[in-house]
Amino acid sequence: MGLVESNLRAPSKTNTARVFIDVLDENDHSPVFTKLLYLGGVAEDAKTFTSVLQVQALDKDTGNYSSMQYRLVIPPTTNGKDGFVIEPYTGVIKTAIMYRNMRRSYFKFEVVATDNYGQGGLSNKAEVVVSVVNLLDMQVVVSNVAPTVVEQNKDKLLRVLEHYVQDQIPGAKVVVESIGPRRFGVGFEQEDYSKSDLMVYAIDPLTNRAISRQELFKFLDGKLLDINKEFQPYLGRGGRILEIRSPDVVTSVKKAVQTVGYTEGALLALAIIIILCCIPAILIVIITYRQCVERTVQSSNALLEVHFGSNGNWSWGM
Repeated sequence: MGLVESNLRAPSKTNTARVFIDVLDENDHSPVFTKLLYLGGVAEDAKTFTSVLQVQALDKDTGNYSSMQYRLVIPPTTNGKDGFVIEPYTGVIKTAIMYRNMRRSYFKFEVVATDNYGQGGLSNKAEVVVSVVNLLDMQVVVSNVAPTVVEQNKDKLLRVLEHYVQDQIPGAKVVVESIGPRRFGVGFEQEDYSKSDLMVYAIDPLTNRAISRQELFKFLDGKLLDINKEFQPYLGRGGRILEIRSPDVVTSVKKAVQTVGYTEGALLALAIIIILCCIPAILIVIITYRQCVERTVQSSNALLEVHFGSNGNWSWGM
């Protein structure tokens, strides 16, 4: 924009100046969440204030009108305690209670985003489902690279795994439970930091519960070659998945059950042997006892016969 000034009484002279106009944004756009449904999971043994998932809403406006404040709308519970809380400006949802013995249950609630930092701005909402899981729902992806490499590429690796799970169950969500050194040996007590264990589980959007450990193993192990090809750019040269296995505790329990089974079999065999040995002994004791009773009776009769016979009254004979 140009501004022209003229002096009409004098010879024509002109000059120009620049004018800057700052157009203020109106709050005419509501926030929009990146997803209509956020799926997540939490372990039974999760500590209070453990991060579960992060929600995000975007706004086409600028300034404060694009800055969000988040809050949760949770249905009333029987004990009056909310299961989760949310950081108002980051959208990170965290645990607020303990979830012991709640496997296969889930929480369903809404998250609301309000722009202008929540001060009278426009709002929108999305749905959140959090399923409670434990080690029985998980699988461990063992690779030959250090845990730091897996941690740095966690999101990319997760997308690859999720792709192959979603081929079988559309919309499924794969969640990382932990990343650590490879555990091996008896009882998985030894650790190898040159290799890594990536523990994951998956949530079925139709049931809002974890996909069974056996199904998850089938989905991933059946496509191991393809997964390794897609993992290659992120794990580096020579990096690959070594195996997919059950978590340490589950494997240990299986071995313990097998051991208990063998022990029970041995005890049962021993009990049968003892019973078979005891039966003849019991029969011998019974027969011996009867013989002793008969001999005692015979001896008593003999004594009575001798006694009454000596007095001349009458005698007792068998």
